[in-house]
Amino acid sequence: MKLSELLEQFLIKKSQSVKSGTLDNYKEHFLNFIRYCEKIGIYDTDDVTDKVFSDYLLHIQKTCKNRTLNIRFGNLQRIYRDMGLKSEFLETYKKRKEQYTTFDMVDFDTLKKIRNYLFSLPPTDQNYFHAGLLLILMETGCRRSELIYIESKNIRLEQREIKLTTTKTDEDRFVYFSERTKPIIKHLLDYKKDHKFLFHNPDKNRAATFYDLRYVLLKIKDVFQLEKIHAHMFRHSFVTKLSEEKIPDIVIMSMTGHKNADTFKRYNHIRKYKIKQMYDEGLNLDWI
Repeated sequence: MKLSELLEQFLIKKSQSVKSGTLDNYKEHFLNFIRYCEKIGIYDTDDVTDKVFSDYLLHIQKTCKNRTLNIRFGNLQRIYRDMGLKSEFLETYKKRKEQYTTFDMVDFDTLKKIRNYLFSLPPTDQNYFHAGLLLILMETGCRRSELIYIESKNIRLEQREIKLTTTKTDEDRFVYFSERTKPIIKHLLDYKKDHKFLFHNPDKNRAATFYDLRYVLLKIKDVFQLEKIHAHMFRHSFVTKLSEEKIPDIVIMSMTGHKNADTFKRYNHIRKYKIKQMYDEGLNLDWI
């Protein structure tokens, strides 16, 4: 069986029991493995030996952290197990220890530059599509899977409100966007009135995918010469900004969909200048 056929059959099998966002994650990580195999001339499952898995692990650990390694090999284990395939290497793979730290965010100066750049783009269908993706990430703190599956019917334009229905917790929640972004959202709604989802790639004439979002992020990375940028970094910036504005945690968590306070805390970055500012305000000894 070809590796591409294995993936297709697995996705069909799981489509009845998992959400579309989870299916996309399965697909994305297994496609990474398929691309690696194709580079070394392997296309069929019969040719995938334990040495191939071992070499793949050595290959991706050069650029991936333990968390990504665990996700990708956990995905391989799941597909092989569910499809009745055997691999001693996968069966004996032990999860690497993950370091749970506060992840990176897009700093606010860069965020402002990106926003100004997006609003300055010529008014074309494709530019509105690209700008809308990133602006909604910035202004709602939503996850990328929630972003891609925003349905047009769940947007109340005048109220600047979006109901997210494809969420990690399976619970609908409401998020909001700015007045400045409203014309872009209106254009996206008007562009494809008969389409289910808000984000529709006008060049490809199809619903947006994770690859469209990745393309826009890579473009931004190149324009601003950034070391790295990914969708989740905007979520961290969103939480940090609201926290610095003294919005209560319980309100921010209702916007981001966090249920666990400990997990939520990892999203809140305390910026260095804020620490100094609070020090100066809190330790004012001149009043003594």
